[in-house]
Parts: sequence; structure tokens; C-alpha cells
Amino acid sequence: MVQLITKAADLATTLSNAGDNLVIIDFFSNWCGSCKSMDPCINKLAKEYPHVVMLKFDVSVNEEPNKYLMTNEYNIKFMPTFVFLRSKFWRQSCKFMRMAC
Repeated sequence: MVQLITKAADLATTLSNAGDNLVIIDFFSNWCGSCKSMDPCINKLAKEYPHVVMLKFDVSVNEEPNKYLMTNEYNIKFMPTFVFLRSKFWRQSCKFMRMAC
């Protein structure tokens, strides 16, 4: 299941609860065509790998005051950007990738 994150506090709680599981955060925007094209792939991966914590954060509509802290912390410049974490530590991020689902 893919969980939509709307607040920095929710992200912190989710990362704490994830333990040693891999966490993937999809920073996206509703107006982004590439983001929309990745959505089916993200949903498919979430079903195939239920132990991976899949999160989405909409940078365009999120009015959370900490939105900019979150995007700056993970160096989000383009959408979609996927951030991979394990044990709360940033492991890798990648910009748009083409995937065949």
C-alpha cells in the first residue's frame, strides 16, 4: 500500500515505525506528467513488495509549513524524485526513471 504523507511529523513517525525496512518516498506533483506515468509502477511495486514502506509527498499542494524543510532535506529539485532510506538514513535518490510495468 502506498501512503500519502502530508506532514513532516507523519513522516518522522512513519520512518520510526519502519525500523530496518526499506522506505521509498515519491516526491511528486499532480501537474507533473512524468509523475502520473510512474503512478501505476509505484502501486505495482507496493503490492509486490509489501515489506517496503512506500510513501508519496505532493510538493505542489502540500501547505505544511515544514514542506520546504522536507524538500530541502532530501535535495528535491525535480519531480518525480524517489528517495530511498533505511533506518531513517538517506541512502539514495534518483530523478525520473523509465519503468515498464
